[in-house]
Amino acid sequence: MRSDGTAALDLITTIRPLGGGKPRTRVRAFDVPLTVLEGRGLPERVFVTGDGSHVLALWDDGLCRRYASRNPQDTPIRFAEEVRLLPEGRRVTAATMQLGGLTLLVGDDAGGLTTAFCAVDPSAWTPDGERLIVAWRTPVSDAAITAFGLGPIDRCLAVGDAKGRVAVVHTTSRKTVIAPTALLEDPIASLALTPKRDGIVAMASDGRYSFQDFEAGYPEASVHALFGSVHYEGAVGPRHVYQSSTGENTAEIKYGIMPLITGTLKATAMAMLIAVPLAVLAAIYTSEFLARDTRRLAKPAIEMMASLPSVVLGFLAAIVVAPYVADHLPTILLAFAVVPAGVLLAGFAWQAIPTAALRAVGGWVKVAAMLSVTVGGVLVSSLAAPWIERTLFVPDPSDRWVMGGSSEVVRPQDAPEWVGPRSTMSGDDRRRLRLESGLYFRDGEIHRPVVPVTAEARLAVETSPENIALKAGSLRGWLDGNFGSPWPGWVVVLIGPGVIISLVVYRRGFGRVIEDVAARSSRFAAAGIDLIGFAACLLGGVGLAWAGAWVLTSSGLDTRDLIFGPFSQRNTLVVGLLMGFAVVPIIYTIAEDAMSAVPASLRAASLGAGATPWQTALLIVLPVAGSGVFSAIMIGLGRAVGETMIVVMATGNTPSMDFNIFSGFRTLSANIAVEMPEAAHGDTHYRVLFLCGLVLFVLTFAVNTSAEVVRQRFRKRSASL
Repeated sequence: MRSDGTAALDLITTIRPLGGGKPRTRVRAFDVPLTVLEGRGLPERVFVTGDGSHVLALWDDGLCRRYASRNPQDTPIRFAEEVRLLPEGRRVTAATMQLGGLTLLVGDDAGGLTTAFCAVDPSAWTPDGERLIVAWRTPVSDAAITAFGLGPIDRCLAVGDAKGRVAVVHTTSRKTVIAPTALLEDPIASLALTPKRDGIVAMASDGRYSFQDFEAGYPEASVHALFGSVHYEGAVGPRHVYQSSTGENTAEIKYGIMPLITGTLKATAMAMLIAVPLAVLAAIYTSEFLARDTRRLAKPAIEMMASLPSVVLGFLAAIVVAPYVADHLPTILLAFAVVPAGVLLAGFAWQAIPTAALRAVGGWVKVAAMLSVTVGGVLVSSLAAPWIERTLFVPDPSDRWVMGGSSEVVRPQDAPEWVGPRSTMSGDDRRRLRLESGLYFRDGEIHRPVVPVTAEARLAVETSPENIALKAGSLRGWLDGNFGSPWPGWVVVLIGPGVIISLVVYRRGFGRVIEDVAARSSRFAAAGIDLIGFAACLLGGVGLAWAGAWVLTSSGLDTRDLIFGPFSQRNTLVVGLLMGFAVVPIIYTIAEDAMSAVPASLRAASLGAGATPWQTALLIVLPVAGSGVFSAIMIGLGRAVGETMIVVMATGNTPSMDFNIFSGFRTLSANIAVEMPEAAHGDTHYRVLFLCGLVLFVLTFAVNTSAEVVRQRFRKRSASL
């Protein structure tokens, strides 16, 4: 910056020949259009960010003007924005750039510290699409800040004040490493941290200095940094991020373990959602209904599943299951509903078979019949999935109009304020724009759909390549948020709860009447009555799901913001399938043993009182064996929480905070397994991994303690039987 108010940015380029020879250095100057503000004069301080993309002019009253200087060879340096970094009435007394040169540190006359950096914000009305953001403002001292000392290896910062005191803080973790400590009697003029971050050198303006050694401990880790949402450098807002390694010391280490906790809970919930119903129902069937000769072979076969190594299951998940799920996603999702419905339908139809014929049927025939029904359900799902996909997961009329070119460009000023003058937009933001405003983002512009009026316009829309490609529907495209309303997703989610509600209403309202009618009817007629009731419950569940989806869609809620989202081949669903397969034998074995241990006298008494075998199993055997069944589920839960190899091999192993069942994640146990070999003994990373183990222990301990309380209640209730 020159005295006449002009300024220049010098770009120094050094070329070193690969074959040897003398390096060549070239210096080029680019004009910076500094503005002399009326009543302020020239800025007292000017900084250039470490990447050379920004020039920051700072005045003593806290006003900062940013000039965009990225690629000055192609684009002239120009004024970008004006930001006030300090509250009114405060004055800048010290300023410097943090390690790495991307964060501006400002100290004021009230003892406050302010950090600010530039972040890409697509909604920013600035020439370069970035904003200067104040990330942290905190009081460090009760006297004016006079000097800063940068940490040579991390984001530790020594802060000196006018009373000769020095404090050390970590600007990422927001941790106070050393509280203000007096080192000199005069104001601190300059500060430095030793290379090993174990000492501070403070110097006064007259040359007197003081040295103070200290133990920094683990400044990168704090409760806020580990469990809170941190505003990291270059981000528009606070986020939960785990990134334990960087390419250089100037980058920020991110030790937020909340994404790991979220991944652990997500994987465990999906695995248990699949394993518990299968294992418990299988235990009920083999202990109460399956012939003893068949049971002696079926039970060991299921228990043998537990002998498969996790690494084998993980390998199968990554190489076989994940690609298959990606290629047949609609069929697999539909099978989760069709197969159970088919088994129940077959069960009602089974009642119509004469009793004499049933007695002649062996156990293996029943097993074969159930397997046939299951295979049939999968085949029906594969045939019905394309129809479901082209019925539900297709573009709306307005989607088709825009895809077919029947739209008009909307000025950015007329779009919602959060959109801004961006040239790109993420899938989530595109969906938000479409659902909130009925607008579309295409080819870097905002579009409003226009209804095609003429026959030629309608034909052009229908014959456009995008509309032709999506005539058969696309579940993957809908998940990515490219088109479609939230309504189909809510229908899928609410069908199960809707059927359960319909069943409860049916049993409470008409159960006694139906039972009386069935008791006076023939076996075939009773089976028909039950079948009609089952169909009524299914239709009622679909109707409730239909209505609930309409209400939730009208409220602006979308499942793609909750449990659905963009599809990744290695995802939670794949992990849930394989982890569920690994957990089923554990839950099944213990639950089946608990049910088999129920005294036969209780079964005989129930059957003698007129209960059916199913009523006996559900209302007598299962409650009496409840403590054992619950223990089985808890042991299976512990197996799922601690699973490592399946998670490592079957997911992208990327920490994330979302609950999308079609995205990857990283769990606490997988993180320990992957990173422990690389962690230096005794450093912060090493201890964070041990913290992951402690958190995993606390989670399992809390769940098991709660489960033990519930189990004791089950046990007390059945102790008198």
